[in-house]
Amino acid sequence: MSNNWRASNRVKQIQKSAIHEMTRLSKEIDDVAFLSWAKPTSDAPKHINNGAIKAINEGLVGGYSTNAGILELRQEIVKKLKRDNNISATPDQIIVTVGAIFFFKIFP
Repeated sequence: MSNNWRASNRVKQIQKSAIHEMTRLSKEIDDVAFLSWAKPTSDAPKHINNGAIKAINEGLVGGYSTNAGILELRQEIVKKLKRDNNISATPDQIIVTVGAIFFFKIFP
C-alpha cells in the first residue's frame, strides 16, 4: 500500500471520538488519572476465563444484549451487592455496559 493516500472530504469530516479527545486532553495536564483506554494490567481470573469458555461452548455468546445488560447478569449483581455489600437493589436499578463512555452516551 502506498504512503501517498489521501482521505476523501467526507472521511475528513468524521469527528474524533470522545475517548480520543480525552486522550489528547490528558496529555496537556500533569498527574492525570488516565482512564480513557481499557488496558488490563493483569490476566482475568481463571474462573472468569472458564466461565467465558463455557458460555462460548454452550452457544450463549454472539449478537447484542439489551441496553441495560443481560438480565441474568444483573440478577447476579443484585445478589452480590446484597451478600457482600448489604446493598438492596433490583435488576432494573443495575446497568451493565461495555464502558463508561457508552454509559454516558445512554444517560447524558
